[in-house]
Amino acid sequence: MDRKLTEKNMLLIVDDVDINRDILGDIFVEQYEITEAENGEEAIKELEAHKDEIALVFLDLQMPKKNGLDVLDFMNETGLINLIPVIMITGESTVDSDLKRVKTFTGILLYHLQKLYPEYELSDEQLKLIVNASALHDIGKIAIPDDILLKPGKLTRDEFEIMKTHTNKGCEILEMFKQEENEFYQYCYDICRYHHERYDGKGYPDQLSGEDIPIWAQVVSIIDVYDALVSKRVYKIPYAVEEAERMILTGECGTFSPKIIDCFEAAKLELFQLTEGKFSFVEG
Repeated sequence: MDRKLTEKNMLLIVDDVDINRDILGDIFVEQYEITEAENGEEAIKELEAHKDEIALVFLDLQMPKKNGLDVLDFMNETGLINLIPVIMITGESTVDSDLKRVKTFTGILLYHLQKLYPEYELSDEQLKLIVNASALHDIGKIAIPDDILLKPGKLTRDEFEIMKTHTNKGCEILEMFKQEENEFYQYCYDICRYHHERYDGKGYPDQLSGEDIPIWAQVVSIIDVYDALVSKRVYKIPYAVEEAERMILTGECGTFSPKIIDCFEAAKLELFQLTEGKFSFVEG
């Protein structure tokens, strides 16, 4: 980018759904000043008022009054598109309940990791940063075509190779609004890039193995697998929590370190209760 973002400390979140704005705001509130807009008209006013302060815009497409494309037209006409990165968000590519679950589940597992394995020397403050960073683990999927991301059937080999690029795409997106090489950014980067690595070295994108995989990425990795198994997707119904546990422990969904498995086992009752309660996909 031509202009560095180190002088900018504001994120503009544009979405007509309150909870989507709240979730994104919660993720970044400790690192950035947050300003919001619930439609395109408000977004344009915020851009006019804070054009020299905004580091990044999260922009929904479908909104009342002016939509996301109208906002992009305004940014093109004024030249702001060359100064402020824009990440498009849609109902199809970002699911608010997914972000709430992953953050909650990650926090639970981290608590048990901190308790069972103090040698990792993770402070309470670090745990808070890692939990917030975990919500961005799949941000790179914004760059994956919807016909692949939302395909109801099994992906072809070529489609899967494209899907796998979401790890690197996520890091590219993070780079767009990086202010500095701080601790939060490092957690975000590591989790985006390495949450599909596997303890036996058979993951992607870098085929890391063992403790070469940052421990926070290992935590989000098993949570991501568990969440995918117990969640409803366009291509599957949710698995029961006991079946998800069995699949993880038998290695059907990749390999994890013995320590991470210990933490998962210690946390499973809390995970199961939330999955079958607050985060249940079973319709009453």
